Amino acid sequence: MRTYLAEGGGLPKWLRWGVAGVLLSLGFAPFHLWPLGLVALVLWQRGVWHAAQRRQAVGLSLAWGMGHGLSALYWLPWAFWHDQQSLAFALGGGVPALLGLAAWIALGYVAVAWLAWPWRQRPWLFGALLMGGVVGIECLRNLSPFGFPWLPLGAMWAGPGSSAPILAQLASVGSVQVLSACVVGLSLLIAQCRPAAWWAAAACLAAIAGYGSWRVQQPLQSPGPAPTPGVLRLVQPNLGILDK
Repeated sequence: MRTYLAEGGGLPKWLRWGVAGVLLSLGFAPFHLWPLGLVALVLWQRGVWHAAQRRQAVGLSLAWGMGHGLSALYWLPWAFWHDQQSLAFALGGGVPALLGLAAWIALGYVAVAWLAWPWRQRPWLFGALLMGGVVGIECLRNLSPFGFPWLPLGAMWAGPGSSAPILAQLASVGSVQVLSACVVGLSLLIAQCRPAAWWAAAACLAAIAGYGSWRVQQPLQSPGPAPTPGVLRLVQPNLGILDK
């Protein structure tokens, strides 16, 4: 697969990496094909690992990230059109928003690749930089003035189905970034292309699923006195970032 992306296939190299990034989007709603998301991450990690130069690692990460961002946020122009019922508003506002936010997502992966590539000869450090970098970029996207907490990798495990909600239960010990770290860690093990690493990935996934299965069987509320009445506040979501 890496040879196809780097050398063959009859398509420009940047387009092949863009298509690989689309696979990551299939792991999110409405498709929820998270194993394909793992495949996309494996392809990206191996691409960065085998890049001959840092600029090559940066270039493939940009194409891969743009492929992911554009395919995952395809609905933005339609949302602009639906808001104003105006094609001009969709083209003049929605398309630039799509391109800008896709670039913002892609630049995060570019930064991680730029940071990790020089350490590819030290696998543990390389993997730690990839995992820490991806989680750090996701946390940065959550903060003002950036404020775009979309598409954390851990959200791939939050979809419907028999396995995804169980895997998502691990967020109870931290946040969605805990799930993102696990997703990156699993893909790093798979990317080793060694049976021992694959067995380790399977064991980690089984442990995560085991915890999730145990947790969903627990009562929603522990025994004890009834909670005191609380206050429910409804907030209009279409508020400016400073108001939030």
